[in-house]
Amino acid sequence: MFINEYRNELSDRLIKGGYETNAETKTVELLKIRFGDKALQNCEIMLKDISDSKFINQNIHEKISIKEPLDVKIISRNYWPTSAQETADVKEQAKLHPLIQDMQKEFENEYRKLKAPRRLIWQPSLGTIDIIVTLGEQDHPVTTNPVDGSILLYFGESDQWSISSLAEVLNLTPETCLKKCQTWAKNGYLKQLDDELFELQTELTPMNAMMDQDGGSGGESRQQLMRAYDSMVTQMLETMEALELGRIHSMLTMVVMDPMPTYDYDTQELRAYLQELIEEGTLLLDGGLYRLKQ
Repeated sequence: MFINEYRNELSDRLIKGGYETNAETKTVELLKIRFGDKALQNCEIMLKDISDSKFINQNIHEKISIKEPLDVKIISRNYWPTSAQETADVKEQAKLHPLIQDMQKEFENEYRKLKAPRRLIWQPSLGTIDIIVTLGEQDHPVTTNPVDGSILLYFGESDQWSISSLAEVLNLTPETCLKKCQTWAKNGYLKQLDDELFELQTELTPMNAMMDQDGGSGGESRQQLMRAYDSMVTQMLETMEALELGRIHSMLTMVVMDPMPTYDYDTQELRAYLQELIEEGTLLLDGGLYRLKQ
């Protein structure tokens, strides 16, 4: 049980992080002493995948024309947890924005030359992209997964999209697309005009900043109430050093108990809360991993 949980956590760290794996390698070596080589074999292969990916990326980046090329983690599917391979968006075969697709195609063409006959099978919902969203005269940096990022990129082309049209270009079900757009609306980037139509905001106006816990006006907002978790998030990062958004969300869901307020927030609300801590100088976000600012 412990090794499976560690493997899942290692998978999250390796996919969301950079190529530096010295700390993880030392941990695996220590665990091998306790649990044996065979129990940690998959973890060793995962670490080797990241090391190999670093050199493959360096080789391909020298040959392609895109100024800011993709950094691609190339994993051996039989040795990684299914959580690193299967998501709802993958099952729906989400189609990313053409800007991202072009970057993928150029990378894949060079990969074929380097590793023929191997081919890449892209996982659209995994990894992160960093984009700048301009609302009015303000630029807002956003780190999100490629599918959700594609939604914002499409709104960069046209201020208004219907759910049916957006779902078609993304190859998602209307239900999935609606949920994703509502999440961006909740975080202030989009505005829902009716059941079908969304519009890009002219300024960032998170819904949570205007609503109290019961959904009305006045009182403490949900975002303000999240400040009760400041010490817990700090303790997590002091212990674990760095965590990705989903892991922090899972841990808060499991460990928050009375007398603290119930943790019933979604990941986009948590992302907005952690962004506040970044802006205050408490945290850093590096390669999809949150760390305490030293």
